[in-house]
Amino acid sequence: MINYPLNMELIIVSIYLLFTLGLGIISGRKVKSFKEYALGTRNLPTIVMGMTVSATLIGGGSSLGTSTEVFKYGIIVILAKFGVSIGALLTAFFIVPRMERFSGKLTVGEIMGEMYGNKVRIITGFSGAILCIGRVAAQIMALGFVMKYLFGFSQEFGTLCGVIIVIAYSAFGGVRSVVFTDVLQFIALAITIPIILNIGLKSVGGYDGLLAQLPANMISIYPSNEMFIKYLIVFLYMSIPMLSPPLAQRILMSSSVDQAKKSFIFLAITDIIFATIAGIIGLVAFVINANIPANGAFLNLVNELGLLNKGLKVIAIIGILSVIMSTVDSYLNAVSTSIVNDILSPCKIILSSKKELFCARVITFFAGIIAAIMALYFENIFELAIYSSNFWGPLIVGPLLFGIFQIRISTNTCLKSMFCGVVAFLLWEYFNLKETTYIYSIIPSILANIMVLLVAQCSIKKKSIIKSTIQ
Repeated sequence: MINYPLNMELIIVSIYLLFTLGLGIISGRKVKSFKEYALGTRNLPTIVMGMTVSATLIGGGSSLGTSTEVFKYGIIVILAKFGVSIGALLTAFFIVPRMERFSGKLTVGEIMGEMYGNKVRIITGFSGAILCIGRVAAQIMALGFVMKYLFGFSQEFGTLCGVIIVIAYSAFGGVRSVVFTDVLQFIALAITIPIILNIGLKSVGGYDGLLAQLPANMISIYPSNEMFIKYLIVFLYMSIPMLSPPLAQRILMSSSVDQAKKSFIFLAITDIIFATIAGIIGLVAFVINANIPANGAFLNLVNELGLLNKGLKVIAIIGILSVIMSTVDSYLNAVSTSIVNDILSPCKIILSSKKELFCARVITFFAGIIAAIMALYFENIFELAIYSSNFWGPLIVGPLLFGIFQIRISTNTCLKSMFCGVVAFLLWEYFNLKETTYIYSIIPSILANIMVLLVAQCSIKKKSIIKSTIQ
C-alpha cells in the first residue's frame, strides 16, 4: 500500500471537501424559488430518496456517539439503538400512508397550522428550529473531535474548517444540494466504515478473539439493573416516530407514498447495519486500548490500527466526515425552511418568494454559526443529540400524531398539551430526576403531552354519550 504523509492526507481530504462543495453548488444553481429550496422538484429516484433519508439520520451520534457509549457500557447500547429502526418501520407502515393528504405542504409547521391554526404553526417553527440547531451542534462537535484526533488541530479550528463548507453549499442550493451531496456521502460512508471495522477485527483476532478479550459485562444484555433500565428507556425513546423536520421533509418531497414508504424501510435496514458496525468498532477500540478517552474511541482506533501505514487512513477520514456532514446539511436546511415558512411567513414578515429564498440562505448561515458555538459547551455527542429532542417531542409529537391519525382535538387542547409537556420537561430537569430514575426527560414530557390529549378525548366522548342519552 502507498504511504501517505500527513500533508498528503490533508490534501486528499481537502480535495474531497472541495469536491463536495462544488457538487452542492452546481446541483443547487437552478434553485429559483423558496419552494424548490425547501422540497426540490419531487422527481428523485427511490434509491436516491432512500440514501438521503438514511444519510440524514445516520450522523455523528450513530457512529462516533454509539462507539463511545458501547466503549463505556457494552453491547446493550447497540440493542438500544435498534429502536431507531423500529421507529422508521412504524413511520413507513403507519404514518407515511396517512401523510398523502398533506401533499404540497413544505414543513411540519405548515401541517400543524392547517390542523390547529397559526399560533401552533409558529410554535412548531420555533421548536423545529431549536431541535435542528441542537442536532447540528452535536454533529459539529463530532466534526471537531475528528479534526482534533486525526489531524492534531484544535477542536475549534477543526470545527470551523468543516462547518464553513457545509454551510456554503447548504445555504446556496437548499435541499437539492443537500440531496446530491447526501448521495455522495452515503456511498463514501457505506464503503469506508465497514473497512474500519474489518481491519479492526483482524487486529484483535476476529470475532472470536474480540469476544474472548472482552469482560463479561461488556457482552451482556443485562449488565446491571441500572444499565438495563437506562437503555430500555433509550430504546423506547428511539422507537417513537418523532417526525423531526428533516425526516418529515423527506416524506413531503417524495414523489409518492410508495416511494416514501420504501425510503423509510431502507432507513430501518441501514441504521441497524451502521449501529451494529459502530458498536463493534467501540468494542474493538476497548480491547485494543481500554485506557483511551471514551469520546475518542472511534477515532483513536483509526490511529491505533496504523491505517496511515496501509494507505487507508485517508479513506477512513473521508468516511467519518461523510457521516457527519450528511446530517449537518439536512438539519441546517430544515432550520431555514422552518423559520421562513412557519415563523416569518405566518407573521407576514416576508411577502415575495425571492425574499423568502434570500432569508432562507442567510438563516442557514447564521444557524450554522450558532450551532458551532453551542458545540463548545457540550462534551457528549450522544447526550446532546437526545437533549435537543426535548425542544420538539414534548410540544409537537402528540398533537402531530393525533392530527395525522385524524383524531380531532381543539387548538386550545393542543396548546394545553404543549404547555404540560414543557412543564414536565422543566420539572424533570430541575429536580434532576434522570439521576435517580435513569429516564431521560423527553419520555415523561411526551407522556404528559399525550395524556392531556387523551383526557380531552375521553371528556369529549363522555359529553357525547351524555348528550345522546338525554336526546
